Amino acid sequence: MKIIINEMRDWMVFLIILTVSLYSVLMVGILAKLQDKRAMQVVQFLRGNKAYSAKQKQQQYKELIATR
Repeated sequence: MKIIINEMRDWMVFLIILTVSLYSVLMVGILAKLQDKRAMQVVQFLRGNKAYSAKQKQQQYKELIATR
């Protein structure tokens, strides 16, 4: 009987973790579609793109213009 209860507890923990993970991924995706700045940075980071701030982009542009 104790084995069955332990297995059920393991499945419940797994189900809770899976539910929270799925909810988090969906919320970040929805917020990114709604142009939320933080969510878009998370999505860019996960895709491998570097998330630059406006100052970093401006500095990079100035360096590009200076090299021409």
